Amino acid sequence: RPDLRQHCLDALVPAPPTDSPMDKQARDSHLKARWAALAEADVVVATTTGAGELLTGPLAEAAPGAAPLPFALCLVDEASQCVEAGALVALIAAARPPRLVLVGDQCQLGPV
Repeated sequence: RPDLRQHCLDALVPAPPTDSPMDKQARDSHLKARWAALAEADVVVATTTGAGELLTGPLAEAAPGAAPLPFALCLVDEASQCVEAGALVALIAAARPPRLVLVGDQCQLGPV
């Protein structure tokens, strides 16, 4: 939805144009700015794959030793559709063990 675009990470910390290559220092600076924006957010919405990027992706590589994100609650929607490891990713990325809420309707989509 266009009205939500202003709250997206790409709107808060715009990516540089794809036609201009970034040197390592500029790339790391950009990724650190994205990490800082995530750390300041009240709510972070991500897929389980996207949450995994916080641990092993470019963001994690650019901010080694950075404080984990301070999640207080992890809500997994369509929980019966994800594998257990996927649901645990956001828990591992959190600064402290957050509360975990698993939501799903086994009649809508059956468990995998």
